Amino acid sequence: MAIAQSTQPVTREWICQKFTEITQSQSLEVLLSLERRCLLEIVSEETTFFTLSPVVRKYILKKNSSS
Repeated sequence: MAIAQSTQPVTREWICQKFTEITQSQSLEVLLSLERRCLLEIVSEETTFFTLSPVVRKYILKKNSSS
């Protein structure tokens, strides 16, 4: 949910801080898996950032607001 609420792309370090129950290597596996499924977009600049695709973000936010 945290990444869905972020209006800007986030770093892997930011994600690791939000999800402390997984290791950094596990977080990389999860991020790459989500990217392969087109649920997460990778934005490469000087640093790699991650963001949800707009459709996925909207779905997550709508699903959580109705709960």
